[in-house]
Amino acid sequence: QAGEKYIMPAAFSLPKEQLEAILRTGGGRDNSRSRIYAKYQQGKTPEEMAEFLKNEYKTTGKGFDFGDNPISVWFNESGMGIGYGMSAKENPVAVMGWTEIEGVVRSMVEQGSYMGANEVFLVDAIERQRVSNDLFHFFRDGIGEVPENILIKSYNYPESMTNLCELLSTQEGRDIVAGELSKAKEQIDTGEKKIRWRYVKKPEHLLSEIADLSIEKKEYPVQDNVEVLQEDFITQDEIDARLAGGSGYHHGHFRIYEYFMEGHDKKESIDFLKNEYGTGGGSPALIGSERSDEWHDSKGIKLEKGRIGDPYAKVLLKWNVVEKRIRELVKADKYLTPEGKEAYAQYKKEQAEEAMRREQEKLEHGIRIECKDAIEKAVAE
Repeated sequence: QAGEKYIMPAAFSLPKEQLEAILRTGGGRDNSRSRIYAKYQQGKTPEEMAEFLKNEYKTTGKGFDFGDNPISVWFNESGMGIGYGMSAKENPVAVMGWTEIEGVVRSMVEQGSYMGANEVFLVDAIERQRVSNDLFHFFRDGIGEVPENILIKSYNYPESMTNLCELLSTQEGRDIVAGELSKAKEQIDTGEKKIRWRYVKKPEHLLSEIADLSIEKKEYPVQDNVEVLQEDFITQDEIDARLAGGSGYHHGHFRIYEYFMEGHDKKESIDFLKNEYGTGGGSPALIGSERSDEWHDSKGIKLEKGRIGDPYAKVLLKWNVVEKRIRELVKADKYLTPEGKEAYAQYKKEQAEEAMRREQEKLEHGIRIECKDAIEKAVAE
């Protein structure tokens, strides 16, 4: 199904209600809509929100079925592309920049059609939980030291999160945490401490997040219930991005690229792919989508979105389909990105250097053997 071609109706345009329904789903990460709504409550300007939305969505795709009209969307740093059918990157029917996207989202928030009352009620708690999680990892994993006046137990995550959420619920508690963060930042700046794990949030970012929690929240009208769509299918753009990511093994995408550049036939290529991928899987599997997973085995590659065991969108790509699509991507020079080509050139250079090193070692070993034999022969004589 992912490769099906759809004929777009003449003079097709996406109705405003459908555009709003798509943007109402938020980005591809958990609690994305709550994060977005929280920033509007904090009174962020249109310029600030456009930048926030760009960072929130990053690069991801979504597919929706509006009756007989399948619509794909693709988000990246430029904004959102909208396509009719399975792809938004190939021949998009419309493109929106982040400023325009922000305007639509802001209008929904201000009119009360972005979130229902129950969701809005939980936004503050979800935000405190998110910031608490970042703080926990900063102190425990980032600098490896927990301040005495912040009750974090490195071995007890649930209790630590409860304590941090309580601290962040009052101004006094937020001041305590901010004070400890400022100390840590100063120690890092002077070189007294170092961040041991690069994936933790930086102290200046965490300080700004705590400051945002203290801002008096703007109130917007809310409806009792707001319907939020679920995605109906995994788009061709998402599939292509996953296939271009390779087999999951180190340098797998380079090995696949090389093999297809060598001109092997279909059967050989399918056998190669089965062997390269093997049996296994992982999550998240699709770019920008936290609730996605993959499983590959002798049948092919299965991609799903939603809860494991209860997905709302899925597709099984049999190996002949995978082989065909990778061949098309390689032929169209779309398998490797410009950055991927640079990395591939470096990979080939390292391979050549390694091969030269082995040959040098082999040569030196041969010379040592010859010298040893010559010496043993001379001694014997």
